Amino acid sequence: MNQCIIRLDRSFSAISMDRVSIEDGVSYPFHASSGATKWNDLEKEYRVVILADAGAGKTVEMRSRAELIQQSGRLAFFIRIEDLVDDDFCWAFEVGSSDEFEQWLVAADDAWFFLDSVDEARLTSPNTFEKAIRRFAGKIKKCTHRAHIYISGRPYSWRFTTDRELVERCLPFSGKNKGDSSSEEYAILIYSLNSLTFDDIRFYAGQRNIQDSAMFVGEIERANLTAMASRPFDLDFLISTWRNDGKLGSRYELFERNVGNRLDEIDPSKRQARPINVAKALRGASLLAGAVTFTGKSGIKIKDKSVELIGVDAEVVLAGWEPQHVWTLLERGVFSDAIYNMVGFRHREIRDYLSAKWLDFLLRKGHSRRTVESLIFREMYGVQVITPRLSTLVPWLILMDDRIRDKALKLQPEIALNGGDVSHLPLSVRVNM
Repeated sequence: MNQCIIRLDRSFSAISMDRVSIEDGVSYPFHASSGATKWNDLEKEYRVVILADAGAGKTVEMRSRAELIQQSGRLAFFIRIEDLVDDDFCWAFEVGSSDEFEQWLVAADDAWFFLDSVDEARLTSPNTFEKAIRRFAGKIKKCTHRAHIYISGRPYSWRFTTDRELVERCLPFSGKNKGDSSSEEYAILIYSLNSLTFDDIRFYAGQRNIQDSAMFVGEIERANLTAMASRPFDLDFLISTWRNDGKLGSRYELFERNVGNRLDEIDPSKRQARPINVAKALRGASLLAGAVTFTGKSGIKIKDKSVELIGVDAEVVLAGWEPQHVWTLLERGVFSDAIYNMVGFRHREIRDYLSAKWLDFLLRKGHSRRTVESLIFREMYGVQVITPRLSTLVPWLILMDDRIRDKALKLQPEIALNGGDVSHLPLSVRVNM
């Protein structure tokens, strides 16, 4: 769905290296400061990395900022990192032009370069980003001190040690370059793009012609959809639902519809995009989600068999599928773009929901309930507990299976608040809780 770009006054938080976070088995420093930084502050910096999850709107932010700087009479360029490795550099500019770039090289003014994005650059090879940065550094070699450079990516695609060293080595900057003899060499600054605030959501909805944006935001709060609404990619889905139905419905219903839509839609940028039966796609995606969750592997391997990867093999998991149908499924919107020949689920909640659907499919097809429940309930030190690493999956499963619901809530009633949709539980169950 093509819609006009809505410019928001987004904020950023600095990421420190003093704490390591774990996401889907991958470790990375991702401790953001509580302070909010705006674009006006970032424009003063010279080496910045901006990280954000899928659907957060980082590409729109980078392109829009380049356009705004251009409109102010300064030089700015928006370039996709993967285009920097092409032989003909002049075709890489999407904002700005090769002529303006050549003029800047012989001038004395600063310019702002927005390079998007690390994860797209690594669609097929882990070396693409390094090649692109080296090539770009060679093009601006004599003018690096006049270049404000911003690099975007997803947290899992940015190597906090090696990528940082690469950028600082190839694109060095120091205050001395700007005539400040007292300044030491700058380190690259890393920021996360903050989620949309309620004010952002109201403004965004108003720009999408939602008449009563305050009521719309109130429904988002009521249905516990704040996390979904904080990403422009998913906010557009909520706005579409509100416009078509006049209401949002429950969180569970919206999640089902959103996942169904992502499995049904075709990305026109994919050259070999094909339709696929939605029910079949849901079963396949659920099976892959279960495989990722219960094997502990963080990704799903894609076509290239020449590279040794530790991940779930989609063709093995979906053994009864034609190979072309497997790859069609992996192009759907519930999956992230490929990094190092691997894809993952776009968000953890999508993976949890689909993993719960897989377990529900097993039970409905008559598989052993004892076996399924043994994955969820365990005995530790003589006490029966819910498997800790499934604490965000179970809130979805209790909405699908009454017997697991009753058993889980008896052991740990607060688990219903870890995700899923507590409002979808029967009234009598909620009263007892």
